[in-house]
Amino acid sequence: MQISHRAPFARGYTPLVERRGAEADMLMDFGILMLDVGTVWKDRSPADERAWVLSAGSVHLSWDGGEATVSRPDRFDHDPWCLSVSAGCAVEIRAAEDSEICRLATEIHHAIDRTGAA
Repeated sequence: MQISHRAPFARGYTPLVERRGAEADMLMDFGILMLDVGTVWKDRSPADERAWVLSAGSVHLSWDGGEATVSRPDRFDHDPWCLSVSAGCAVEIRAAEDSEICRLATEIHHAIDRTGAA
């Protein structure tokens, strides 16, 4: 499958694959989140496991139990940063500069043991 998007991405979230759309066989949502400097984006999902990959820019990430400020000047010469969280975890992304972030989400169908028991 090839996914194309010719125009520049608009500010905010642009879905490219939707698990209940034409690409339902992928079992995930995938899109691009474009944030202007100072913009805050919040996400919490009771059923979705989610991941964000910083393509370019600088953001401050905070989630249940942690926070980090990460930067990636460009996607070709610098390593990516990824935040992956389980369902129910609240996430806030604050753009320290104009930033592009890939967002992935998939529904989980089993309970997660958050007690730390093996």
